[in-house]
Amino acid sequence: MKTFKIIRIDKVKEIQIVKAENEDEIILSHNWDDYEVLSSEIEIEEVKKMKEYIDLDFVKPNKNCNSCDNITDNDFVCFPCEDFQVRQKYSKAIYDADVIPPEWYIESEE
Repeated sequence: MKTFKIIRIDKVKEIQIVKAENEDEIILSHNWDDYEVLSSEIEIEEVKKMKEYIDLDFVKPNKNCNSCDNITDNDFVCFPCEDFQVRQKYSKAIYDADVIPPEWYIESEE
């Protein structure tokens, strides 16, 4: 059995570790239209260093902030308010501005 590191790109980029005999087995066992195999035979040490991306659905506009959008339905949250809310929930969160779009993540502890 081999271990594959997969990136799924749907609405949000998702990284999963999938165990399979080969890539064809991944395609047949998962209903994924768009994926990319990053590497095969990942060492356990590499898996431990993976990033866990944070889903920002919990971040909401601050009613007391003049920069956040509380009037329209677009739910825009300014970066200082986003930063505060993310760090309240994930104290070890890291903001990566080197990717497009920028992402929040935490280092996987497994």
